[in-house]
Amino acid sequence: MKAAFYDAVGGTDVLRLGELPEPQPEPGEVRVRIAASGINPVDIKRRRGRTLHRAGARPVQLFDRTIPHDDGAGTIDAVGEGVDPARVGERVWVRMAQTLGRPFGTAAQWCCVPAAFAVTLPETVALHEGAALGVNAVTAHYAVHCDGPLREDATVVVQGATSGVGRYAVQLAREAGATVIATAGSEGNRELASKLGAHHVFDHQDPDLVAKVRELTGGRGVDVVVEVEFGINWANDAEMLAEDAAISVFGSDRKLEFEFEPYALCAGNHRVHFIGVYWIAQAAAQAAVDDIGRMLAEGRLENLVTERLPLDRIAEAHDRTEKPSATAVKVVLDVD
Repeated sequence: MKAAFYDAVGGTDVLRLGELPEPQPEPGEVRVRIAASGINPVDIKRRRGRTLHRAGARPVQLFDRTIPHDDGAGTIDAVGEGVDPARVGERVWVRMAQTLGRPFGTAAQWCCVPAAFAVTLPETVALHEGAALGVNAVTAHYAVHCDGPLREDATVVVQGATSGVGRYAVQLAREAGATVIATAGSEGNRELASKLGAHHVFDHQDPDLVAKVRELTGGRGVDVVVEVEFGINWANDAEMLAEDAAISVFGSDRKLEFEFEPYALCAGNHRVHFIGVYWIAQAAAQAAVDDIGRMLAEGRLENLVTERLPLDRIAEAHDRTEKPSATAVKVVLDVD
């Protein structure tokens, strides 16, 4: 099969294209003929040797050979023992192909995953759009809901609302009935956040951001902050929170090590949830898949693929994903 892979960690120069053996599904697995492969920042981290496994985010090469990418979409063409044969021919979006230390992801013509990680994709959703879901959409759902059911009058702040996770968090928080306050760094991204359904949108660098958020909530504060850069924003987040509220943290790339004042959160009985989508409970993952599937079927979830490149331009696609941009970028590779 045609595949992209790397045998050593490093920059985009380690990426190779070639022919590899077709995989066969193990018991409980399905094999997906991949049409499109989605790229996420975590895929860049792995390629550079930064693992997010429980041992910590430290340089390590996990496998002799890696086919990158967690996310993708395609059609099931074979099933392993214990999987309903009727699933053959089913259009699916693939999530977390590399979870639990699996070396072979979706940047290839075929990929085998546990049956639960291949989720039915409605006919109305293009395969390249399905490839954008996976890690981002499930993380976003958990970030909105991991602190429990939202109040009827809940307010959710989504920091970095046009990040891969943020764009889904805006939509999923609004779907849950919350008033959504979004932040973004550029005018174009703020316009996008508004189009995604945010009720209020601010520049994340606005010095009056906390005051404006508290004014919008009548001084009460917000129920959940979905946070992409905890190291930079934690103090503002703490000031935005209502009593007995929470920050859902899925990233802090720009400031990995920092001083943190716990009493700033203790005083309001606040909680901080650090989210690793690979380790969330199965019930929570299934709730995410169910809600995402319903919204897709009803045509109410935007996937916002901004660029499609062929598999042989994977190095360029990784560069486009990694480099800062004034506008939101989501690159998907056309595999087949």
